[in-house]
Amino acid sequence: MHKVFISYSHKDADWVKGWLLPKFESNGVPAHVDYRDFEIGVPSLVNM
Repeated sequence: MHKVFISYSHKDADWVKGWLLPKFESNGVPAHVDYRDFEIGVPSLVNM
């Protein structure tokens, strides 16, 4: 189960992928992020 949903501007996607997400997960905090965890065709609110 994810503990954190990361909402971000897509202009910051490289920073989220390269720094923020790894920081959460390397510290044992499971994070949920759209590009990796959302199921295609499912409404965003359901995916969250």
